[in-house]
Amino acid sequence: VLCEVHVVLPKNLDLTQAHDISTYITNALEGETDVSKAYVHIDTFIDHRFSKNGDQEGKGDVFGSSNDLNAMT
Repeated sequence: VLCEVHVVLPKNLDLTQAHDISTYITNALEGETDVSKAYVHIDTFIDHRFSKNGDQEGKGDVFGSSNDLNAMT
């Protein structure tokens, strides 16, 4: 199985932290039995993402607080 995900991170997050989060997610997904390759795309917004019925999906940060980000790194 190939897995592709888009992760929304705050604009002010530095590149090292964003890379570390991307690597963490990639490794976690590829650690799953059926996942042979994971592609993780980092974005700073999700306003351009639309659901199948045309409604805009959630806006804002995926994480509830900076503590959630710190827990991953």
